[in-house]
Amino acid sequence: MNLANGSITKEPVDKYVKEWLGGPGFAVKILYDELRSWVTPYDPNNKLIFGAGTLQGTTAPGANKMNVSTLSPVTGGWGSSCSDSYLGGQLKYAGYDSVVIEGRAKRPVYLWINDGKVELRDALSMWGKTTRDTFDMVRQDLGDPSLHVAAIGPAGENLVRGACIMQDRGRAFGRCGTGAVMGSKNLKAFVARGSGSIQIADSARFMRSVAEARNMCTMAKSSAKTHEFGTLFNYNTKQEVCGINYKNFQFLTVPDEQFQTIDPRKTIKKYEISKLCFPGCAINGCGRRLLVTDGPYAGLKTESNQWEAFSTLQTRLAVEEPTFMLQANSLCNDLGVDVDAAGGAIGWAMECYQRKIIDERDTGGLALEWGDGEMVLKLIRQIAYREGFGDILAEGSYRAADIIGRDSLYYAIHIKKQDLYEVCRGAIAYALGTTTSTRGGGHTTGPSHVKQLLDLMLKKQR
Repeated sequence: MNLANGSITKEPVDKYVKEWLGGPGFAVKILYDELRSWVTPYDPNNKLIFGAGTLQGTTAPGANKMNVSTLSPVTGGWGSSCSDSYLGGQLKYAGYDSVVIEGRAKRPVYLWINDGKVELRDALSMWGKTTRDTFDMVRQDLGDPSLHVAAIGPAGENLVRGACIMQDRGRAFGRCGTGAVMGSKNLKAFVARGSGSIQIADSARFMRSVAEARNMCTMAKSSAKTHEFGTLFNYNTKQEVCGINYKNFQFLTVPDEQFQTIDPRKTIKKYEISKLCFPGCAINGCGRRLLVTDGPYAGLKTESNQWEAFSTLQTRLAVEEPTFMLQANSLCNDLGVDVDAAGGAIGWAMECYQRKIIDERDTGGLALEWGDGEMVLKLIRQIAYREGFGDILAEGSYRAADIIGRDSLYYAIHIKKQDLYEVCRGAIAYALGTTTSTRGGGHTTGPSHVKQLLDLMLKKQR
């Protein structure tokens, strides 16, 4: 799909499938072959590629991921973002594995795929809206309240380097600034609906494999805990092994007097109103819909966050109010800001303020004190709209430190210029995967459990 002239080209995936698997596999091959060396992330010639997982749309457990790939404005290399997704399955049912988008539309548009019909629709009225509002507006425009939508918010429109793409109301294609690339193309949203099916070559063998894999997931020791709390179930263990990012990595545990107060499991349990699951989820649902009924954010309706948001927005910034993680995560989702990009940049700034490297003359009058949740929320908004000090933070901690200077780069915790949220010590393979990750600043594209797998293989051989 070329947004500049509206042209649409369809081609079979035969030349990819023998050597490359699924959304990111096809995407990295296309980007490597077709992007010229002089193309920059915001150049109209850059490509934004939505790709469904290899087994998405089938009953395979865990086959619920969709990928977005591009040339990243954060790292300058391959940018890869994944999300649990209804949209990927709909794309497959419509008969497509991937959608390659290039060019820049003259005015805001959104892409609508309805089985074999592909069209660009006007999105001028949606420009400037939050992802939540855009989601509702697309459904209303197409007259279907069951549609699933991937959209950007103000952060993507304003080319915030850490802008993400949000699916529906609570799932992010995070990391790498894919939302900023989408914004640079004047593409507000992408939505697909399909009525087809996926043909399995050997359905009996496939279903046997599905049953075996699902049984393994069910029998896993962590399965029940993950089902109840998602990745937040690890709270006690993270504290015990010094695995919690506190005050921008100055400390690796939460102070004892705060440990029980901010326990994220208690918060999720207290405000849960229903469960949330995605097709193919191996855990059978680790998400929750929540309604905060008391405290400073009473009335907030949102989805539960995972460990990542808790670690980078709550503990990294030393906020004691237990519902802050929900409010901050929800605000990032609505504005289309990657939680790690926000937490990383703000954490850097707060430590620089603590060490008197910066002061109110740099921050526009803001006192960046640890634990000040309202100040953090204000900075998140400033980042999304590139206002005040947020215009600098919107560049991410590495570039913000380069702008400020004064030896502040030492406190920018990043890999390949992408903010890091996770503590790497404690698991050798996990640390290796994170520090060598092709996309930088995260473990999901690195071999995080290679050592454990090798140990298992050697045990079987004996």
